Amino acid sequence: MGTQTLRILLAEADSNQIAVFLRALFPDETSGGEVTVVSTAATLFPSLSLIRPDVILLDVSLDPRDPLELVRRVRRAAPRVPLLVLAGTAQEDIARQAMAEGMPNYLLRDRMSIQALDHAIRSALAGAAPPATLSRDPLTGLLSRQEFLIQAAQRFDGAMRRGGTLVLLCAELQGMDDVSSGRNSAEFEEALGEACAILSGCFRHSDLVARIGTRQFGVLAVNAAEPSLPLIRQRVERRFAMRNELPGCRYPLRLNLGMRYWTPHAEGSLKELIAATIRQLRSQAPAGRDGETAAVLGSL
Repeated sequence: MGTQTLRILLAEADSNQIAVFLRALFPDETSGGEVTVVSTAATLFPSLSLIRPDVILLDVSLDPRDPLELVRRVRRAAPRVPLLVLAGTAQEDIARQAMAEGMPNYLLRDRMSIQALDHAIRSALAGAAPPATLSRDPLTGLLSRQEFLIQAAQRFDGAMRRGGTLVLLCAELQGMDDVSSGRNSAEFEEALGEACAILSGCFRHSDLVARIGTRQFGVLAVNAAEPSLPLIRQRVERRFAMRNELPGCRYPLRLNLGMRYWTPHAEGSLKELIAATIRQLRSQAPAGRDGETAAVLGSL
């Protein structure tokens, strides 16, 4: 999916807790993320220009004498880079003061989890921190349809300004009728969870992956090269095929895919890009199913 890597700069003083979580999210070069850790303010500021991070995680205990001023200095040094403030429970008042001055949201180390950190990074990159109950599909944990559209619009505007490229994928899961006729059954949810895990694993951590219907998904990848489209399709189809060939597999899962490539030189809005991708997906839908696909995805 191209060569772009999400560059994360973590400035963490005493504990390596957040570093451990980040390295669990980005275990190697294939995971789409590159984590740099600094442990002093003296090394933090040179690292900003050297690494040119996409997101900064700043522990306020890095400067116990004046932590609020440290946050201000980082903000001035990298005003366009999303900044997440880290604080312990005893430092929450400092983090709240930073928010009162217009700084971004903060995270409490004492209540941190890998999932919460993952969500915070994605929200920071999107320029907002919406409530998790609104931004995530409760069944799968993927982005909700509403949140997908919000973040996709932000990524689209960013690509327009910076000359980036986009790949939009819309997918519909097939084979679910063989699983269960009841969409709320445990078996359906198990199959849906498998499909979400496989699909998410085909993309970079920085890409947007959403559940946008009962069995429909959307993915938006930024700065993916046009020749990667057949490679993406091949990767997705191969991983679902590998799952279906596992011993003891009770039912096959398949995806119909619609994919489009966009550059700032192409005419058209995000809505037109979505419409073109949906048309492609509908053309591949089984007989009698294109109406359902149109009803769900057309609302995008």
